[in-house]
Amino acid sequence: MVRKSDIPAPTSRAAGIDICRRRGGRFVNCGRRATDSGVATCPGNRAKGDLVLRSIFAGLFLAAIATAPAVAQDPAAGEKAFVVCRACHQIGPSAKNLVGPELNGVVGRKAGTVPGYTYSQANLHSGLTWDETTLETYLPSPQTIVKGTKMIFPGVKDPQKVKDIIAFLKQFGPDGQKVQ
Repeated sequence: MVRKSDIPAPTSRAAGIDICRRRGGRFVNCGRRATDSGVATCPGNRAKGDLVLRSIFAGLFLAAIATAPAVAQDPAAGEKAFVVCRACHQIGPSAKNLVGPELNGVVGRKAGTVPGYTYSQANLHSGLTWDETTLETYLPSPQTIVKGTKMIFPGVKDPQKVKDIIAFLKQFGPDGQKVQ
């Protein structure tokens, strides 16, 4: 008994066209005809360059995604992320110093200048001004930026949450009122 897979694939050598068939999960001859230009459309006959080209395009696509700009700052998300800060800090019209100083008008303020709060010597002499760039480096790891600070908080590790918290803090002026 002759099996269908034992029959050689038909070809038309005169026309330069091969007919392929799929055997055992491999594209030996898949049943597709070669194009008139002589380039086979059989997946098993694709040139290695095709795979290289696809890999290059995939890499470029991934690089484009990785370098896409981050999502903008979101004050509403920052208010939710600020919950971890509320254990020690207050913000708003009725804010008071607690374990940490109140944070009204903190963005743009020099470190160690809130009246009535006792700062560590490290914070008093840090020379920092709490601008966005400084806060972006400080909030993920306070102890590495101001060595000897009283702030024992481990930090906010998510860069987007850091940006959102800064956007939330920027809403409040020195009097605790939201600025427009």
